[in-house]
Amino acid sequence: LLISEEAERITQCKGRVFCLQDEPGVHRVWLPNEEAPGLAMSRAFGDYCIKDFGLISVPEVTQRSINGRDQFVVLATDGVTATAFYYVLIQKKSTYFSSIRTSFLQMQSI
Repeated sequence: LLISEEAERITQCKGRVFCLQDEPGVHRVWLPNEEAPGLAMSRAFGDYCIKDFGLISVPEVTQRSINGRDQFVVLATDGVTATAFYYVLIQKKSTYFSSIRTSFLQMQSI
């Protein structure tokens, strides 16, 4: 979805959307009269303090047809998709997925 569509929904609910000076391009969601919480997302589970101000939990869903040129599929959340994630994914596809599987198995054993 376009940032403008998400921002419109939030501002119609009296929430605010703006970027901090030291983070240009990172749009954040704010309460109407407070400099909080500053979420860098417009859709989330939890974060109940801002639910009445336009934050929703309905996911954005897209579809893509897989073809013979596709090598892998990545399913991830915002917490996983940090900048370094994309760099590692592009540079070391097979090694990366092997390490992800190992990390996942280690997390399950905790």
